[in-house]
Amino acid sequence: MSQTLSAELQGTGVSVHAVCPGTFATNFHAAQGLDASAIPRMTADDFVTGTLRGLELGEVVIGQVGQQSCSPRERR
Repeated sequence: MSQTLSAELQGTGVSVHAVCPGTFATNFHAAQGLDASAIPRMTADDFVTGTLRGLELGEVVIGQVGQQSCSPRERR
């Protein structure tokens, strides 16, 4: 939906971005007695850095898409 809306608004000066965080490194699972070591997690700081970079690049969807987590990475 965000991608379609972004395309419809192209050239109007309005931009659309969907920010979809994945799983963060917290003590939530440990507090529940669960082992989350196999789950890819990121820090909130890393996610914010990746999100800001995605905004700079004009990405429409930033973050987790489907089963793939788009963790902050070096974007070109």
